[in-house]
Order: sequence, then C-alpha cells, then structure tokens
Amino acid sequence: MSTQTANYWKTQCTNKVHLPLSQTMTRWSTTVGVRAKHCSAPTLSVLGQRTKGLCRALGDHQRTSSSSPSSSEGGGRPGSSAFSLHAPYSSGGVELPPTVSQSTGSGREELQLTISRPTLLLNHMAERYTSTPRVLMEFVDNAIDDAEAYYKRNATSEGKDLAGDQSFGYYERGVEVNVFVCKENKSIRVVDNCRGMPKEVLQRVVLNVGESKKRGVAFLNGQYGFGMQAFRTCCESLTVQTKTSEFDDAMEITLGRWQMEGFAVEKVPKETSPIKTTGTAIHLQNFDEQWMDETFSASQIAKEIELHFERLLARPGLTVNVTEEAADGQIISFHRCEPFDYGKDSLGVIAAIDQSVVWPELEGDNGMKLSNVAPQKVNIRLCVSSQPVHGRIARFFVNGRRIKEVAGTRSFTAYSKRRWTVWAHPNVLGFIDISNEEGSAQGGALQPVITRDEFKRTRYRKRMFEYLIELCEQKLEKALSTANKAQSDNKLVVLEDILTNVLSTVSREDNRRRAKGGDSAMLDSLEPPEGGLGIYNHTHLTKAAETASRKRSKEKKAVPRKTKSPAVDQGFNVRLIRGDGKRSELIGNTIYVDIEHEDFKNRMKKNRMGHERFDDRICGYLATIIAAHYQDRRYVEHGYQPSDSNQAFQDMIDVYVRLEAKIRSELPSLLKQIEALEAASAE
Repeated sequence: MSTQTANYWKTQCTNKVHLPLSQTMTRWSTTVGVRAKHCSAPTLSVLGQRTKGLCRALGDHQRTSSSSPSSSEGGGRPGSSAFSLHAPYSSGGVELPPTVSQSTGSGREELQLTISRPTLLLNHMAERYTSTPRVLMEFVDNAIDDAEAYYKRNATSEGKDLAGDQSFGYYERGVEVNVFVCKENKSIRVVDNCRGMPKEVLQRVVLNVGESKKRGVAFLNGQYGFGMQAFRTCCESLTVQTKTSEFDDAMEITLGRWQMEGFAVEKVPKETSPIKTTGTAIHLQNFDEQWMDETFSASQIAKEIELHFERLLARPGLTVNVTEEAADGQIISFHRCEPFDYGKDSLGVIAAIDQSVVWPELEGDNGMKLSNVAPQKVNIRLCVSSQPVHGRIARFFVNGRRIKEVAGTRSFTAYSKRRWTVWAHPNVLGFIDISNEEGSAQGGALQPVITRDEFKRTRYRKRMFEYLIELCEQKLEKALSTANKAQSDNKLVVLEDILTNVLSTVSREDNRRRAKGGDSAMLDSLEPPEGGLGIYNHTHLTKAAETASRKRSKEKKAVPRKTKSPAVDQGFNVRLIRGDGKRSELIGNTIYVDIEHEDFKNRMKKNRMGHERFDDRICGYLATIIAAHYQDRRYVEHGYQPSDSNQAFQDMIDVYVRLEAKIRSELPSLLKQIEALEAASAE
C-alpha cells in the first residue's frame, strides 16, 4: 500500500467513524485482541466498506511506525502489553473478527494475548498485598514520588541528614503527606500537596494497568503501573481526586472492585475538595471485615511508614502524618512519622560503617571496564549496637524504599557465609541503599523485582553482592564479637548466681551431716577476694590469690584455731572468667572456671546468632569441676584425708551427683532468666 493510499484510507476511516485515528485504532485493537499488519481480500470482503478502510489503515500504520504512538485520553497504546478497563467498541454494529490473516501467502497468523476478565485477574494479582499498611505504602509512595519534582539533589541543605547520605539535597517547598484512618467508616484517605495530575494523566494512571511512563527504565520505582490497583485486595472502591491549580476545580474518578465499564471523570468544586492548593487525594472505602484487624490503626500504619520510608523521612522538608479520626472528623490520635537516628547515644554503637561508594568503579576486575552495566550508588549505614532495636536490623533499600532484610534476601545470602552470625544478628542495624547514578536510565547490577522484595537475576548481580560482602562482613563480625561478649557476660552472671546457690545448698547439707555425725568442726573458711561478684581477668586472680594467702596467715597467727567448735559455713562462690588457658582454679572459697578453655568452649554450644546455649552437657562439665574443687577444700578445712583412693573417689562421686542433679533442676529457671534478659535488652 502506497503512502498516498494509506493517507487516503486514514482520512476516510477517521471521517466515517468520527474518532481520532489513534483512539479508533486503540479501541479496535483492544476489542479484537490482534495486531494486524496486512489484511487479505477474502477476509475483508465480509466486512462493510468502513471496516475495510479501518483495517487497511491500521495495518499500514503499525507496519510503518518506527515507535509506538503516545497514549490518548481514551485508553492504552496499540501494540502495548497494557490493557484498559474500557467498554468494548465496535464499528457500525459489526463485530470485528478475532483473527486476521496476513497477505504474505504463508498462511501464518499473528495473534495477541487476550484477557477476557481483566478485573478478575487484577483482583488475584492484588492478593500479594497481605496487610493494610503494605497496601497504603503504594499510595504514600506515589505521593512521595511526585514530590521528586521539587527535590534538588547535591544542593545546599541544612546539613547531613540523619540517614547518613553523603550527598545533600532539599525540597524547594514543603511537601506534606497526610493519612487519615477512620474505623467507623471503614475507610482510609491519603492526601498530599504535590503537583496533582492533568485529566489525561489521571485517566491513564487509574485505568491503564501496566502502562507507566517509567516502564523500560528497569530501576525506577513504579515502573510496572500496578500500584494503583492494590486497593482491590482489601476494599470495594477507590476514588482518586486531583488538582493542578489552586484556582481550578478538582477532578475525580472512582473505580469499583468488579467494575468493567462506565468510568467517568467528574468535577468537584474546589470549595468542597480536601485539596486546598494542588495535589492528589486517595480514598479507599468499604474495607472488608477481615482487613479490620490490629494493623488497621494509625499507630501501626505510622510505624510501617517509618520503616518503609526511613531513608526519605530524613530529608529536610518532607512531612508525613497519620491521623485516626472519628466519623464526624474528630481527631482520636495523631502520629508524625520520624526518621531513625543511628547516631544516638542510647544505642551504644560499638562500630559503624558509614560510606558512599559507586559500583562498578571506573575500572572493573582485572583492569577491564564494565561498560555494559550502569553504575549504581550505594549508601551504606550499618552499625553494631550494644542493644538490639526491633525492625531496624540490616535491610536493603532501593531509591530510599525498603526492599527486605539482608538476611532474608536469598539472592544475597547465597554468596554469604555469615548469614546468621552477622546479617541476622539483632545487634546489626542499618541499611544498604542502592540507587542509579543521576542521569542513568539503564538498569544496574541490582534491580528490584515487581514485588520489591528481591533482586532480578542480572549478569552482574553476583559480582556486586560479593563486593558488598567484602566491604562489610569482616568489619561487622569483628564488632559483633565485642557485642556478643557483653551479652555473654550478662548471661554468665545469671549462671554464676545459680551455681553459687546450688553449691551453697550442697555445703549446708554436708555441714548438717557432719554435725549429726559428731565430727570435728570445720576450719575457718577463707573469704573470697575483694571486688564482690563479677567477671575477673586472670591477672586479677593472681593478685587475689596472694592477698587471700597473706590474710589467712595473719588470721592464723592472731587467732589460734579451735579444734572443737560449731561448724561455720561462710559459703562458696563460683565465678566464670576469661583466663589464659587454665581450666579452673580455687582461690579462697571461690572457684574460678575459665570460659576460654577449649574444654568449656567445646561443650558450650552457640546458636546462629553466636549466643550461648545452656544445656545438660555444660551443666555436667561445670558440676565435675566444681565438685573436685569443693571436695578438695572440704578435706583441707576439716583436716581429713581419705583412707584410700577408693574413698576419695566415692566422696567425689557423691558430691558430683548431688551437684549435677541440682544444677539440672535449675536449668529451666536459668533459661527463663536469660530470655527475660534478652527481652529487656531488645526493648
């Protein structure tokens, strides 16, 4: 078909049906579900003259166009994978054929995917959202995304923000996003003061699913054009109202969960609109009963916003508020979403990684340039704190939006040997935020999938993960050893107290047995070293031993020992220390056990986080050591020597069995105390 002939048919076709050509082609293509490039004469002969001209013009137009035509108010683009929620269109009451043959003589037909019930498919797709806060993140995200037009990067700002960005920026004017929750009306509203949308954009965003201007830019948020349909999983309808000028009326469109046609853009007087200047208002209405749970509250939604947009909330000029209101508009509660400060003193930061890098660098591995991958900026703010913080464990972010916990990102942990000991540790806090370099439209090594909870399998994904592992893991692991020791010491103090109480009980039992037997009194017991209860270094033990020895000599010279007197039990103490390799030592009435000894470490198992696990095996080990030192001290205090090795063995076994039984009986109490200690630390 010549260009002159094609132009003639285009003119005829447009004049006949009284519609713009692009809109006519779009509706025809959407209805029949085919892409026609050439039409054979036999096929066209069954149609009227107007339909014949339309088919020829459409086929020639699609064959010669170098790029897809822009979308119009009426619907999606021809040849696009997007589909619209418009009513079917037919010309002159004649239904168009479902398939069209090519005129190449090969008999091959080109078909296009047809979706018979778009609403059913959309409703099922929306089921990936499992909580009210997660649904709302899509609409809050749209507002913050629109505010990017006001954000100036690498410009003068008040200073380094709390999120740890190395490049500063600010909003040209204040951006405010307000979320209103009403349990009585089963509704939620999201209102912003951003730019708003023109009529054609409003129609496209709401009705054309999968047609986003960001599509093809694989890294950007919102590229899939599905977020507006998230309402389908939880409520019956969605109303979108928008204004682009404070002097104009607002425009509004409503979608029903099962609505297929009859959509209309209506005007709303500016006096009654919740938008005072410019912006967009989203209204989700008639939530399903099963969605009216504990997450349907202002506090839970505010908490989710703080976690999801933690990086963006640190920007100066951005305000996000969540308000719970009654049906009459009365405010019940108000929450302002705040960024998290990783530098505050209460965290007790042991070590931190705070840097910004670009990957790949100018030169790749082996000095070769990686020219076929877009450079990505990586902002890293990770720290090891002395206390865990709920929800702030190390996470991946993309463009300031949360993706997932690092330990839960399987594509990353497949290359990490420290998934549990480092990345899943509750004391490792912070984020790794990835963004494309300014001006780069191509996707980089790390690109989020449509569900935004994983990364696509790209060519250089593995290499970038390995780079991050090399950059962070060893530093974090070294700092964690200090944090684990601090927590371990707290737990060991609990174990010390239990061991001391058990040993004191056994000692009192022995005293009563000896008193009934009329045996000689015990020697005066030695006091434990000064300093009270606690963890001692081995250097302290030597000094303590010398002090205790000198004190005992003075007491012997000053006060003669009485051989016949009532038993005096000043008690025994057990201390767990970090020594220099000696398994245990008895100083005075205190038994010191070295937790750094190989025998102890082999029996003290640890969980994936590196925390100690107390079980029967470690209890048996401690009972053996304590029984040996205790029985030896009893022999010395009472001036008694066993008649033979068999008697010494029997005495030792008797003490061990009683100690081991009592320690095991205290094991449940020990575990409960440790759990309470860990819970208190988490708070």
